[in-house]
Amino acid sequence: MTEQSRRSFLRQVSVGSVVAGAGALAPGLLARPTPAHAGTRRGRAAAPGTAYGIDISMSAQTTGVLTAGLYQLRMFKAVQSAAPGGVPTLWASIGNYSEETRLSWTEQYFAFASTQYDYRRARLGGVAAMPIASGQALDVGPGAVGTVVDSGGSPGAITFRNTTADPFTCGLAQPSPDGGPTMPLCAFPLRGSSPVAVKPLRKVALAFAAGPLWPGSVVRSPVGRTVLVDLTRAKSAELSYDINAGWSWKGAVVAETVATTAFTSRLVVAGQV
Repeated sequence: MTEQSRRSFLRQVSVGSVVAGAGALAPGLLARPTPAHAGTRRGRAAAPGTAYGIDISMSAQTTGVLTAGLYQLRMFKAVQSAAPGGVPTLWASIGNYSEETRLSWTEQYFAFASTQYDYRRARLGGVAAMPIASGQALDVGPGAVGTVVDSGGSPGAITFRNTTADPFTCGLAQPSPDGGPTMPLCAFPLRGSSPVAVKPLRKVALAFAAGPLWPGSVVRSPVGRTVLVDLTRAKSAELSYDINAGWSWKGAVVAETVATTAFTSRLVVAGQV
């Protein structure tokens, strides 16, 4: 295969297939249908939402250095909540990238609850996740079994309600780019008889990093030079990455580099929802 053919092939490889491979080591959440007793479902809860995308350009030198160093492109998504203690989790880890890489996904959310109450050390794979929509609530019962209901949730957010006296972990999840497995976006403590409301934000953080870090892992500090892209008003953005200069962008793209001390606060934004 010529170098030109190789680059063309890499550009066509599904990003999702790479994330699925990582999921074999850190299984994605088990997306399960709503139980019959879960109440009336809204059609948009399970249907794919608006499509979003980010294009990343790199020089041949940068691509070569990253590939030789076994760097992965790490992806995170931001949320907002007034509940204390929330932490970001790694949404996707992508190894198939080239000089021109396209990332794409749809806004489709899932809710999960886990009996693993020490959420700060959680590697949140293998638990069940249920499709859910803004304004709905996940009522969590014994064993962290959840039921999606239409009433009682915070408008514009997804609400978790612990109906027991036991501590759990809860959070939002979303399918990884281009059809990869459903992976957590965040983790919050869900204490006995307490509610947690979480609003998903259309902000994506990106960083190239080497070393073992599997999707679903809790991450509290930057894994590399991190850029946060705001897609609230635009459905796509174009970025560039240089192995020495880091991230850059032009035009109307709304983005910012994330300071080491601000990583968690920029991905889990404190505030009423």
